[in-house]
Amino acid sequence: MKLFEKILDFYVFSNLHVAIASFCFTKLTLLFFNNNSNLIPLFVLTVTFLAYNFLRLYDINNSKDNWLKNWVWNHLLWLIILSFFAFIAMVYLILKINNMVIFWFIPIFFLTIFYIKPVIKYKNRLLSFRMFPYIKILYVVFVWSFTTVLIPFLSLSYYKFNSLFFLFFLSRYLLFLVVIIPFEIRDIGYDTANLKTLPQTVGIKNSKLIGVLLLLFCSLLNILIYNNSKELIIASFILIIACILLMKSTSNQSKYYSAFWVEGIPILWLFLLELQL
Repeated sequence: MKLFEKILDFYVFSNLHVAIASFCFTKLTLLFFNNNSNLIPLFVLTVTFLAYNFLRLYDINNSKDNWLKNWVWNHLLWLIILSFFAFIAMVYLILKINNMVIFWFIPIFFLTIFYIKPVIKYKNRLLSFRMFPYIKILYVVFVWSFTTVLIPFLSLSYYKFNSLFFLFFLSRYLLFLVVIIPFEIRDIGYDTANLKTLPQTVGIKNSKLIGVLLLLFCSLLNILIYNNSKELIIASFILIIACILLMKSTSNQSKYYSAFWVEGIPILWLFLLELQL
């Protein structure tokens, strides 16, 4: 069990899990729009892995999670090695991808930097987007939506902005809003009071209620989005799973609850979809 736990810790906290989740969300977007390519999803995977590890290593000394801080320093060499290979893979994929797609990733690069680099003056202080009151959740959700929905959509030679795309984008955006709530509930003891996260502002109970209402709205959107009954059933099942994970989230959740189970939602979604395809 100790060996299994060490492997699981490395898989989750090296950000491999969240990188695979980004691959799955991107792949789900392309499959919905009738494209089965893995090129863009793999590129998103490498970018996500590098971005998350950059953010973690840049700010690890300021982390209030002592367990995670110690884990990162104990595995620093492996994280650097994996990041090196991810960078090589990213460069290789850049040579294969349409230049316009790379162009759309430039804003993501700056958004990642500005997430931790103070650039906005607020009440005589320079703040990063992460520390700006009320902004963190919307910022993260926008980046995920932009990366895993808009960019893969723009990579399609036959893309066309229409009502179906906007409904799909809105549904995914709202789902991202919901799945980030368990993370904010987890971090309520670490986040500073002036950050004004959703649980800090309205409380944990009301945050869950807002999440449930958003999921109900997502379910209505899905009825308009999916013509295929099997896809609609799978999407509805995923919303139920997201709702259960949301309702059971607590401020003293296990280290795997959000980082593994919640972030595993798109992996389960793609697995179920591939089964029925």
